Amino acid sequence: MKAKTLTNDYSHVPLATIQTPTYVGGYRLGGEYGVTFNFTFKPNWFHRTMMKLCLGWEWIDDKI
Repeated sequence: MKAKTLTNDYSHVPLATIQTPTYVGGYRLGGEYGVTFNFTFKPNWFHRTMMKLCLGWEWIDDKI
């Protein structure tokens, strides 16, 4: 079996077709300088409330 060689030739990757997701908000842990887990959809009010009460995770809407 012939060994493959690694190259850094990415000319075959069309960069114009790669799109990043649109985030609507996320849960913030650790205050203003903590970690944020972003979501592409906004959970319903019950899910957000229970996450705040049970785990202390605060939902933050993205300001676009």
